[in-house]
Amino acid sequence: MRSRMWKPGQSGNPAGHSGEYGAAMKLARTAAPKAVSRLIELIDSADERVAVVASNAILDRAFGKPAPAKEEKDAMQVRLANMTREERLQFMQELLERTRHYLPAAPKRRRLSSGSAT
Repeated sequence: MRSRMWKPGQSGNPAGHSGEYGAAMKLARTAAPKAVSRLIELIDSADERVAVVASNAILDRAFGKPAPAKEEKDAMQVRLANMTREERLQFMQELLERTRHYLPAAPKRRRLSSGSAT
């Protein structure tokens, strides 16, 4: 009796599927050739929407669904990510120099002497 018990943390049903799931999969596989034949017939439908959906379904089954488009980083983000800290600081200095004439002149700061309280 003890030899049949599951170990702690071990599942008696690792896939998590019931027996009905396996039966449904088997039934779907037996109907698959007929479904694919019907999709092929629908490719020639007079309704363009039906033809497109059938075509996409056939292509997805033949070659797999296309991978979702990856969000591409813009070239500047990639360049900055590949720079060292020193290179980024140098780049920032160059940008500031190029834009300095667009910025208003900064007021000159007065240094406080160590003896004054104001």
